[in-house]
Amino acid sequence: MIRVAIVDDEILARVGIQSLLESCEDIQVAGSFGVAEEAFKFLRTNLVDIVITDIEMPNMNGLELIRRIREQKLAAGVIILSCYEKFEYAKEAISLGVDGYILKQDINQEAIEKVVYDVAARRKRKAGEERIHRADDGQQRRREDSSCHENRAGGG
Repeated sequence: MIRVAIVDDEILARVGIQSLLESCEDIQVAGSFGVAEEAFKFLRTNLVDIVITDIEMPNMNGLELIRRIREQKLAAGVIILSCYEKFEYAKEAISLGVDGYILKQDINQEAIEKVVYDVAARRKRKAGEERIHRADDGQQRRREDSSCHENRAGGG
């Protein structure tokens, strides 16, 4: 099950996205928020896989929310939702490690499902690669430790 949080100050956009995602059997909308601060509080105590957030919102914007999500590792994936095609937003979003970017005018059932499933798959692969690297590092340390013990035993 892919757990998703939606953050958008436009209620129609938020409800529409939620409705599209809730029709998918393996996607659960864990929370829907009109204010980034409320979403941030929720994310600090609730596990979600992906956050879909608007960029332009009052008080805390979507880019600041993403910055905080990444700093505190509150969600594996982040998708930017915007009506802006400005390169500056995309550039900053990329620098914050955004996994997907979808324009509001392009949202339909197929598009939202595709971006959510793509992000979930990439994050799952990345998590698997990180586990492999950690395991490889652990094996290397064990080999080094056993080598040190053998050297001490043989030379000691």
